[in-house]
Amino acid sequence: MSSEDILKKIKDELKTNKVKKDEDYKKKLMLARDILENKNFKESYIKYNMSKSTAYRIRKKFLRNYDTEVLLKKQGRPLVLNEEQQLHLIEVLKKKPYHFGYNNFYWNGRNISHYIKKKYDIYITEQTGRSYLKKINCYLKKAKK
Repeated sequence: MSSEDILKKIKDELKTNKVKKDEDYKKKLMLARDILENKNFKESYIKYNMSKSTAYRIRKKFLRNYDTEVLLKKQGRPLVLNEEQQLHLIEVLKKKPYHFGYNNFYWNGRNISHYIKKKYDIYITEQTGRSYLKKINCYLKKAKK
C-alpha cells in the first residue's frame, strides 16, 4: 500500500462516527496523518496535547506496518470489572459505606474489595479498590492521631 493510499484511508477514517466519539483515537490518527505528510513531529504531538513518549510509541507502532488498526489497541491489562459494573461501583462509592453495612464513614480499599467480592463474586486486591476511589477523585481520609 502506498503512502497516498494510507493517507486517504486515514482521512476517510477521520470522517467516521467512531472517530468523532473517541477523541483519543482521533488524536492518534491526526498524528499518523502528520507523520505521513512529513510535518514537524515535535510540533505535531504538542499540537495534539500528547506526551513525547506517547507520541513516539504511536509513531513506532504506526510506522511498523502503516496500519491504523494498531492505533485502536489499548495498552495494559484488561479491566476486572466491566463498564456497567464500574458505573454501578462509582454510584456506590458516592455514598457512605455505612449504608451498605460497613462500620466506616469513609471507603477504603478493604471495604471496596469486600463489596465487589460480595456483589459480583470477583476478587480484587485492596490496592485495586483504592484505585477505584482515585478514579472518581475520592481519596482516602487519613486517620486522626
